[in-house]
Amino acid sequence: MSTASNFGGDKTRLGWSVGVFFGRHFSNIISAEIHASWGKTGMSPRERCAIRDNWIGLDGCHYFAPVLDMDCLHYDAIMSKVTLQDYGMNVNVSLLPVISSKPSRWNVMLSPGISACGTKASIRATADDSEFFSCSSEWHLGLSCRLHVGYEVSPLISVGAYTGITYVTGEGIDGLPRYYHSANTIWESGLRLTYNFKKGGR
Repeated sequence: MSTASNFGGDKTRLGWSVGVFFGRHFSNIISAEIHASWGKTGMSPRERCAIRDNWIGLDGCHYFAPVLDMDCLHYDAIMSKVTLQDYGMNVNVSLLPVISSKPSRWNVMLSPGISACGTKASIRATADDSEFFSCSSEWHLGLSCRLHVGYEVSPLISVGAYTGITYVTGEGIDGLPRYYHSANTIWESGLRLTYNFKKGGR
């Protein structure tokens, strides 16, 4: 979510991502991991932006009316396709051992993290998906927090699901001028498959 959102004024557009991670447990409570992920998502202006007199020119600037001698599109006729990449580190805090010392196959982790997030946006016409203009790549500092719930299928394999939000700095990830909105966040949910290289440990 920035000026535009996956939950835009016209419809909801879901994105995708894939990634890998490698980590180490220092105790039954604390672990750390490094990760890399890549993905893509579609975003469109939010409803109140799409119904106002908001236009974007081929120069990438925001206008309240079409500009003479320059191609312009109204906000209700555009979307942003954004490619994403993320490289960072998380510290994982296992919550169940704090509550109970009884061993469990379940694991609930809270994971604050820091990362370098790369984005590249393409502003497109929704009518025919043609590219209006392409933005240059941007790099952001990302501060995130995830909640992860996992289950140990065997001593070597765990499966789980997570959800979390990353707040990113700098220019808007959607490539649109930041006029009404200051938000610049990535909300992501997914599945994780973990392989423990050391039997009986992590």
